[in-house]
Amino acid sequence: MILQPSSSKSKLTSHQDHHLVPHSISLRRLLSRLDKSELVSLVTRWLDNAGPSYIPPMLSRRQPKAGQEDSVTNLTLYHAILDLNEERRCRSMDELRLLWTGPMSDPRVPKARALDRISDVDWPEGLSYAMVAELDLFYAHARQLSKTWSTVKLEYDDDVDAAGRGWERLSETQIRLRLGNELGHYFEHHIYLHPRVKPEDRNAAAVRSWTDSFSYFRIVLAPIPSDVCGTGLHILHLPRTPFLLVSGSLGRGSENREMALSAFAAAAGATTVNYAKPAAGSAAAKKLLAELNDAGEDAAGNRRTLGELRGKDPLALREILLHESGRLSSTSDASAAPAGVAGGGKARQMQFSQGGSGQGAEDGPLIAPLKRRREEDLSLLGIRPPTPPASGSERDTVSLSSASTSARPTQRRSSLTPCSQTPQETHQHAREALTTRMESQREANELFGPKPNPYDPSNDALPRVERIEYELHLPFPAMQRYNTRSLIDMDAYNSDPEKPKIKLRLEGTHVLAGLRKLVAAGMDRSTSRLDAGEGQGDDDDEEDGQAEKYEGAVKPVKLDGLPGWLTEVRGTKVVVQPSPPGDDSSRDM
Repeated sequence: MILQPSSSKSKLTSHQDHHLVPHSISLRRLLSRLDKSELVSLVTRWLDNAGPSYIPPMLSRRQPKAGQEDSVTNLTLYHAILDLNEERRCRSMDELRLLWTGPMSDPRVPKARALDRISDVDWPEGLSYAMVAELDLFYAHARQLSKTWSTVKLEYDDDVDAAGRGWERLSETQIRLRLGNELGHYFEHHIYLHPRVKPEDRNAAAVRSWTDSFSYFRIVLAPIPSDVCGTGLHILHLPRTPFLLVSGSLGRGSENREMALSAFAAAAGATTVNYAKPAAGSAAAKKLLAELNDAGEDAAGNRRTLGELRGKDPLALREILLHESGRLSSTSDASAAPAGVAGGGKARQMQFSQGGSGQGAEDGPLIAPLKRRREEDLSLLGIRPPTPPASGSERDTVSLSSASTSARPTQRRSSLTPCSQTPQETHQHAREALTTRMESQREANELFGPKPNPYDPSNDALPRVERIEYELHLPFPAMQRYNTRSLIDMDAYNSDPEKPKIKLRLEGTHVLAGLRKLVAAGMDRSTSRLDAGEGQGDDDDEEDGQAEKYEGAVKPVKLDGLPGWLTEVRGTKVVVQPSPPGDDSSRDM
């Protein structure tokens, strides 16, 4: 929220799209980011769309030679490329368009020649602010994942706007005009609103762009060339929603960035901006958390109670935000989100167990649900686990006398050759492996939906999420294989509510697709291995009926599959910690 606007009656300049930006090293660097084919395509667009925001190219004032009219040969056009001076400027727009679409697009012509042609011949005085902004956005259009976007939310006053839908009253053009008036109190700037393709023109696939799903605002400081041609602040407003995707900055520090977002909130009729709640870790985050009041507002009046949602794919973030029941807050009830929310199918429909025998969050896709309990053995997959090599003590036993070997019989290795199984056993294991694979595929389809066509991955119904973070408050399992009881009293540790609990984070380019593959591959199962001797303690008294079976040999120990040691705490009723009293962060989204 803007607290202290400029007291000056005369506002600072808000540059228009047609204002001139002289050539500079920064502008040359911005031009050099594009490939030569992209430069040719962009210049062709400038020549075809002669709008008021574009500066027209400089043409030659020489009259065409007798009998030549406006058409020229390719040889003459090549001379125009190699001889960069006024004498070689084109006489008409058609001639210039022919130059850029013909010889200039030849791969033998270097990109440096095209850059020199723009800066010295066709646009020697400079480009407009709109043309500079298109240079930046043309680069981002072809590289959709080149920026990292974070989510903020516009907060509206319920007393003024009871419906909380003030963002629907203003169009993107009105917001741009009001935003320019607000920013004029603080610094000289330029705001570029990227035009979206009209719905009736979207039939042609060539004109579609991922930016058409947003109202794209690019804000830069002016008039210094390094600021005009710099990164700037990019704001993607989801139309008819209070959500913004933000990337970039204005100058050094975060003051100008927060000031511009507060001005955007005022332009959209909102009272303040809601940022992601800072995670305690750094000294700056701890200081900011200490400054927040009971309502979660900082000294500037900005709220910081929103759950963190960021990523490189703006369309994936948009898909999450557009769902009316989506939740970004870490304290929100994830079970309230329907099947369409990021999480995919039934994997998002987990209900928290309130006691009893009902399924809870511990039965989700990351932990094998109760319905998927099966024999924990690799033989279901048609694989017989090999016997580990003999330890040093076992090798010594072989070389000792017969009296010593009788006290501890040597373990016999199991042969892995095909002749080690009868045909009936081989056939049975093959049938069991096939049944298991079909069951795993069925469960993956139930949890995450059907697998997409590998030749058309765009039809995948799973939303692309780059990070899923869980904060679970549950006791640590008593894993005797790690000798935890010899290090710390786990009972006392788990009974202390102040002790840190378990946090789980999954990251990747497509987390849900990865989980679907793991479930389909049967990696949520477990196998067994031979005990290396670390299992000591209370577990030694269990399963007395099997003690004689493994007497004289090494007792097998269960190995957990995906997600590993969390399988051991399934009986502890894993639950997510409920929201503290008075916490309204679950309503932020």
